[in-house]
Amino acid sequence: MRTCLEGEVRILRPPGTVLRTVLSGRDPAGIPTEVELCGASCAELPEVLRDVRVEVGASGVRIIAPAGESAYRALSVHVHHDLSAVMRAVIPPRPAPPGRRLLFGLLLRLARYPVTRWLLRAFKNRGDALPAADTERLESIASPATAQLPEEGGEDPAARGPDRMPK
Repeated sequence: MRTCLEGEVRILRPPGTVLRTVLSGRDPAGIPTEVELCGASCAELPEVLRDVRVEVGASGVRIIAPAGESAYRALSVHVHHDLSAVMRAVIPPRPAPPGRRLLFGLLLRLARYPVTRWLLRAFKNRGDALPAADTERLESIASPATAQLPEEGGEDPAARGPDRMPK
């Protein structure tokens, strides 16, 4: 068994589940960690355990407290470490260059006005065969040749064929 949680541990029981318990706390390195027990009934555990050590094995957990020790068997045990804080410490976010920050700040301030939004859309759609607004509305843009086709026949029925019925 290995130690997964130390110190204060919160016991979470998701609503609507009977045999699912989540132990939430910090591992020995101080990283936020959750241990999920599926198929284990831990109903007698209080909401918060203080000054405990939780050891995880293949078939369950062992909770060691100053008052005593208890073991819980589970069908499955899942350990989740929240490594986002560790990753931020190792790889700090790179600040944007000042020129880019000024440009985007100006664009966001100008985007409040409808004229600016229209200009930004026109700049974005520059060079597209079909504007994005037309393709989203499922409208097609007819070529000049197809636009003139209905006008070629006009209203003259003779252009389509004979006017009389055969006898």
